[in-house]
Amino acid sequence: MATSPVSSGSSLDVASIVGQLMQVERQPLTRLQAREATALSRLTSFGRVQGAITALQAASQSLNDLSDFNGRAASVSGSGVAAAAVSTALPGQYAIKVSALAQAGVLSSAAVEATSTQVGTGTLTLQLGRYDSGANSFTAKSDAAAVAINIDSSNNTLAGVRDAINAANAGVTASIVNDGSGYRLTITSKDAGAVNGLRISVSGDGDGNDTNAAGLSQLAFDPTLAAGSGRNLTQTLAPQDASFTVNGLAMTATTNRVSEALPGVTLTLLKADNDAISNVTVIRDTNSVRTAISNFAKAYTDLRKVIGEVTRFDPSTRQAAALNGESSLRQLESLLVRTLSGSVTAASGDYQRLSEIGLRVNRDGTLNVDATTLDTALQDVDKVGRLLAGSNGAKGIAAQVSALADQLVGTAGIVTARTQGLQRQIDQFNKAEVSLNRKLSETQQRLTRQYSRLDAQLSSIQTQSNALGNALAGLSDSRGQS
Repeated sequence: MATSPVSSGSSLDVASIVGQLMQVERQPLTRLQAREATALSRLTSFGRVQGAITALQAASQSLNDLSDFNGRAASVSGSGVAAAAVSTALPGQYAIKVSALAQAGVLSSAAVEATSTQVGTGTLTLQLGRYDSGANSFTAKSDAAAVAINIDSSNNTLAGVRDAINAANAGVTASIVNDGSGYRLTITSKDAGAVNGLRISVSGDGDGNDTNAAGLSQLAFDPTLAAGSGRNLTQTLAPQDASFTVNGLAMTATTNRVSEALPGVTLTLLKADNDAISNVTVIRDTNSVRTAISNFAKAYTDLRKVIGEVTRFDPSTRQAAALNGESSLRQLESLLVRTLSGSVTAASGDYQRLSEIGLRVNRDGTLNVDATTLDTALQDVDKVGRLLAGSNGAKGIAAQVSALADQLVGTAGIVTARTQGLQRQIDQFNKAEVSLNRKLSETQQRLTRQYSRLDAQLSSIQTQSNALGNALAGLSDSRGQS
């Protein structure tokens, strides 16, 4: 803390003196800050290493399970369907013909003048189910209970009925449309399929008749009854199942997303056309494996690059990186090279080394991928899977790298322990720095007070000396005149 001289007559520059003394006092703090900066630099460098190891672990984990090599891809020629396959799908080709798409049923009321038009009071009961036109029968859906909705003077308008139906969670959606002739209530099943047809019955109609086309019963719809006598809504779309064939075998589904027809393959029916065939081809998906192997090679190369940067020594400048001489990183590099250059126990005819599938560790620390050799190896992706993931209880190379990474960055990992130790050290430095700064502030204040008092004393002495000198000079002058 800088302080100016107390008086103009002082011969001391208090601020300069205290400043020079504080430079000496701050030397322990400077040394502490230098140690903290070194620890921070090492922590940052270990953080980079930890991030690179974690990336390598993630890349290796996508190759350390045999199921990772069982991917399937589905392609489609034709516009009738889309297809997606999972690992359980059997490779093959399937001819799909779609004759009908699944659709939800839609009912519509007669037109009225306004959404505020009153439509009557009573109880609407909605039931999902399947209508059989041949037997003229309606069978309630087994897992959908009937829902009763009370319509009274508070909600007996067209808009009020719409809102009451939507609030009832009855498996349908009610809307109001204006087709130019007036406002109509439409009721649509939320799910497609013939099993999601709708029956609406009315009880307690305010006009005393539960089936005619007046009052609340104008919203009744029982497909087994006559029009105008309980079947008073108009069915504008009939609920319908999807109809299609797979390799000539006829099938139906309640939705247009079908996962049961071909195990492991989900078909999405897009367009009905009795004359069009869409061919679905399911193959082994080697592209995802190829990408995973490339990612693994890149992650390894990136890790070696990071280790090289944080341990580098530049002889021209005599400058060493933060982790130069860190033995644990040299051991890590050695373990990685040994693992990737080593062999695995394999059955006769299987791959034993990465080099056999086109992966080679170079002297500069990179892991090179020979695309031609890899493509050839992936013609038998199961053999590649056993090399990388392992089999019969033996770990493959990717599985070994994943396990090694866990030893380094897991909860009890070496790198984890080093970063935690450095962080504790930095925390201790911070506490010590706070304490030293407090003491330095106290010391600076004490020195300023001391030298300010000395400055004041010297100023007083100087003043007294000047006064005495002036008095003696005056006395001498008076004697000379006499």
